[in-house]
Amino acid sequence: MPEGAEWTEAYFPSSVESNNGDPVELHADILRPTHLAPDEASPVILAAGPYFAHEGQTGDDGFDHTGPSERFYDLVEGGDLMERGYTFVMVDTRGYGGSTGCIDWLGTGEQADVVSAVDWITDQEWSNGKVGMYGKSYDATTGLAGANLQPEGLEAVVAQEPVWNMYNYLYSNDLPRPNQIYTPDAYNEIAQLSGFEEGYAEDGLDVPTDTDRYLANAAYEQGAPECLEKNSMDGYNNTALTDDYWVDRDLPSQAKGSTVPLFVTQGFIEPNTKPEDMQTYLANHEGPQRGWLGQFEHVRGNDVYEDGSLAMGREGWFEEVMSFYDEYLLDVEPTVDYPNFLLQDSNGKWRAQDAWPEATKDVTVELESGVYNDNGVAQGPPPSNPDAAVGDDSHLSTPNSGNMEEGPGLTGLEDSAARDIAGRSAEMAAEVNYATFSEPVLTDVRLTSTPTIRLETEGERNVMVRLWDIDPDGTTTMFNENVAVLDSDGSTEFDLKGQEWTLDAGDTLMVTIGTVTDGYWWPSPSNADVTVTSAELDLGLQTTADDVSAEGRSNIFLDYYKEAYTLPEPVTPTEGTFVLSLADPSLSVSPDSVEPGETVELTGAGNDPGAKVEVTVGDQDPETVTADTDGGWSSEYTVPDDAEPGAVTVTATAPDGTVSTAEFTVESVATPTPTPTGPPSPSEDPSTSPDPTDDGSGDDGSGDDGSGDGQGKGNLADTGAPAMAALLGAGLLAATAGTMMLRRRRG
Repeated sequence: MPEGAEWTEAYFPSSVESNNGDPVELHADILRPTHLAPDEASPVILAAGPYFAHEGQTGDDGFDHTGPSERFYDLVEGGDLMERGYTFVMVDTRGYGGSTGCIDWLGTGEQADVVSAVDWITDQEWSNGKVGMYGKSYDATTGLAGANLQPEGLEAVVAQEPVWNMYNYLYSNDLPRPNQIYTPDAYNEIAQLSGFEEGYAEDGLDVPTDTDRYLANAAYEQGAPECLEKNSMDGYNNTALTDDYWVDRDLPSQAKGSTVPLFVTQGFIEPNTKPEDMQTYLANHEGPQRGWLGQFEHVRGNDVYEDGSLAMGREGWFEEVMSFYDEYLLDVEPTVDYPNFLLQDSNGKWRAQDAWPEATKDVTVELESGVYNDNGVAQGPPPSNPDAAVGDDSHLSTPNSGNMEEGPGLTGLEDSAARDIAGRSAEMAAEVNYATFSEPVLTDVRLTSTPTIRLETEGERNVMVRLWDIDPDGTTTMFNENVAVLDSDGSTEFDLKGQEWTLDAGDTLMVTIGTVTDGYWWPSPSNADVTVTSAELDLGLQTTADDVSAEGRSNIFLDYYKEAYTLPEPVTPTEGTFVLSLADPSLSVSPDSVEPGETVELTGAGNDPGAKVEVTVGDQDPETVTADTDGGWSSEYTVPDDAEPGAVTVTATAPDGTVSTAEFTVESVATPTPTPTGPPSPSEDPSTSPDPTDDGSGDDGSGDDGSGDGQGKGNLADTGAPAMAALLGAGLLAATAGTMMLRRRRG
């Protein structure tokens, strides 16, 4: 027993009957602080699932006496639960430990058990009415179910390495995993664990046997063979995500509207409960979120390796967890300002972030078409015949017992043989599947969020997509993969795993498309050629320039992973067909109005350093400029002397196809207006033409000296022709002057 804890047991009903019609009785082990009175209220932390049987977690652990499960004694002791005044409750969900009913692998029945447990706890006199859930793997997933259902009193959930969508644990886009057989069998075995019929008396201790009630409940599954049979059949007979069986277990969809505070962990490269549908779950969940996400395996936040190094690479797990619980179960303000998310990238560095993901830029890249043969190198026993002999799988990863605590796939990359197996699988994929390459990235680019692939194909049946990081020296490491059964209409779309991987400046992204070469799946190959006529890949890109560093180190598993999934021979990329860029280019022109023969300055900013930018002015031929180390560039353009007046568009096209535009105006050159002569003066005879022999004396030979004859010439009252001509001439002069004024203002 943990120091300062007192153990009691209790039983209570579930609100939903078993799928064989029997009522369900749930069993709970309760650890209470010894310094609290039996009726003294305290906050409660609940763990619910299949791993709390007295005999062992996933099998017989070799105990020689009964007692509560020690599964989360690390939390009890590391979090000082008893000293802090917390009560810790472990509930066996239906079919496991001391609970009755048919096991219901995260179905509606087991989810109802979680709600019933919270309801029962909040009704107890020793509860303050506030419950937090805690778990890792399977019992982390029951925590997600609790957060979705949000029963009254559930105030916080800590879920380490959960399964985000139960379908993804047994299938990938209609293609089965080996554990679609192993997992049902594993949980059938766990459900048949019995209690202790003999007590233990030694060294002054006298521990009684399990009670008759516990023993009878623990034997329920053995007396109800229909429970085990149904669980096995459900496990590998429902291949389609749209089947009702999986709709009931679609936790991301059910997260919509949940406001329960959530603290999660997830390893991006772990082989068991993978980051599939995590992004969808977090997007649908509306409550406060915290998380430790990084390059680690299926471990707890406090786990250490034999050398004493932390499995996740970061200290302070229980301090942060208890601050989280204190805030929501005791209304205590956190003493440390913890960031919402702490993330470890593929270089082992930790950073703080408000949410996940936080892509700087979402892009869609076109991949090359190609042909591959679906020879299904990773084939295994078909679902309909689990006892069929497996072919030569020396190049494949080896599945184990198939429960979510131990996990399928790699037996552990700390084993050099397991690393060799993974490496041969990766090597084969690179050999038999066709590849598309990016241009080397000009600056560090982090690939974040969940990639989506869209394919147009001819032929059937399976496809595997893998992402690889190629260093400038050709070192090539696989960091993401997923598979699918191709849709019959030739159009297939599916997600890869959520990712956090940094392409350092100079690295190349390689995407391979082809047949399934990894033993994580059991395909039924067509042995036929498949033609990919078009392919698109959606990626989230994130800058590393804005990273807020956080305490933490790399971990051994990341080193093992890179060793396992790095090809033995360097790869030389062919010409890149797409560009990955974080650039946000802009373009400006100065001045914005010029006349023919004058010069404008073109200025670009926000490009990748060293980027080749194609600049086009109007209908002129494009010219290429190179961005400097700050991503900027400048150029001059002289407007031809014969340029037509009007607007001119300038475009700058970045290497990734991003287009920036700006405009300037070419003004027309004003034609000088001659000084108008005006109409004849009133003293002149407008009908008389100038005499070319006039000597300038003013004598026109008529005897008129121009002194006026008092006949009213120039008088507005005179409506004769001479007066009208004068008025029209004055109006024309005024209009001309107005036009000149407008031009000057525009200029």
